[in-house]
Amino acid sequence: MPNLDLARLSGDSVLVFADFDMLSLLLEAIGPRGGSRPTDFLEAGCGSGKFSTALAMRVPNARCLGVDISADAVFYARKLVQMTEHTSERRLPVAFCQLDFMASPSPFHENQFDFV
Repeated sequence: MPNLDLARLSGDSVLVFADFDMLSLLLEAIGPRGGSRPTDFLEAGCGSGKFSTALAMRVPNARCLGVDISADAVFYARKLVQMTEHTSERRLPVAFCQLDFMASPSPFHENQFDFV
């Protein structure tokens, strides 16, 4: 397995969360982020997309990318966003793609994300 340096991808912090209940801790860690600059999140192993979708709903100027090795997971994550957008009547800045996050070389650039 390649040694993926998560700190290299993230400009601020590397945060690993076991489940959706950790959202409040992430929101606390982010703190108030003023200005118009977007905050970019990468969720590796996004599964059903609940976490990225919740971030996109709750963090002003958030841009979320969820990646998962499972095509089924990505399919359901995209469906969740569609349903959430329909219910909330707002467009969410979240996208999902099928990707082996541990593959080398990484498709991401250094400091591309504020939080991983």
